[in-house]
Amino acid sequence: MKIFCFAILLVAVCACHQLPPHTPTEIESAMNHYDSLLKKMDADSIAWLYAPDGQLGTIARGRDSIRRFLASFKDVRVLEVGSTNKDITIKIDTAFHTGTYFQDVILLHKDTAHHSPDTAHHLPDTLHLKGSFTAEWIWSETEGWKIRKMTTKPE
Repeated sequence: MKIFCFAILLVAVCACHQLPPHTPTEIESAMNHYDSLLKKMDADSIAWLYAPDGQLGTIARGRDSIRRFLASFKDVRVLEVGSTNKDITIKIDTAFHTGTYFQDVILLHKDTAHHSPDTAHHLPDTLHLKGSFTAEWIWSETEGWKIRKMTTKPE
């Protein structure tokens, strides 16, 4: 009987034991990692930060689709990228995240050698992009925080 009572007590204690709650710092760290991969334009690693069925706006859904979309930007060099967190709300294993972003990129053109001096002033193009983002992150016990969906709104 003592063993049975001990076993029931042990199950009750284990059932009540919870891992420490997640913190906004974890999401900030994951977003910083995302930004660093964007600067490198590492399509494979960026896609891996998404959940298997993750969405990049309405453009791509799923890691393979996201990777293919990002890999299509072969003529883009990211000079600077960053984000500022506005709000992070965590509910158990889901985080809702809003903020702003900026990107300075150069569009490299493959055929610059074939342009006349009159059109050379158009190449390369430097873009300064900024806007807001909304992200939903999901916690995976085996992979950590993954992006379920991210959308951006340019300014």
